[in-house]
Amino acid sequence: MMLLAKVLACIGYFQLQDQISVVLGLPYHSQDQFEREKEQLMSLLLGPHVMSYRGEPMTVHIQKVWVMPEGYGSILWNEVQAADVDFTKLPVAIV
Repeated sequence: MMLLAKVLACIGYFQLQDQISVVLGLPYHSQDQFEREKEQLMSLLLGPHVMSYRGEPMTVHIQKVWVMPEGYGSILWNEVQAADVDFTKLPVAIV
């Protein structure tokens, strides 16, 4: 999936290492489609990744992935979530 390449490229560019968390936006068309695509993204991203960025070996372990609906869907989605996560208090996020 192209998104995996983009996320790993961002990780390499910013030279992130060890354990990180990632926040992503996903278009919101329907709740069923959003949940299905969210699970696919999380299964791709979660866990350890060994890669080479511009010839330099890198290892990163993505420990948490938050997938937020883009645009107006994020307002609706935020209203129904039970989790109280303040993303402004997290040290790193790639969006």
